[in-house]
Amino acid sequence: MAFFDNEFDIKSLAEGRVEAVAKVTGSGKYSAEYEVKNVCYAVLVDSTIAAGKIQNIDTASAMLADGVITIITHTNK
Repeated sequence: MAFFDNEFDIKSLAEGRVEAVAKVTGSGKYSAEYEVKNVCYAVLVDSTIAAGKIQNIDTASAMLADGVITIITHTNK
């Protein structure tokens, strides 16, 4: 395998890492550096109770918060 014969031969890059040289030399972009318009973020909230049963989830006040689009729970269909 030519790639492993000379580990410093940048002309023979590994197939899965075509951006490797650009990233380590500072000219490559990482995913966080791309500008994306109209992005919707999600936040996952987990339970602090290891085993229990949900009696209800009051999402009314959370839905009133600025920027909230929707709240997804186990009751959404």
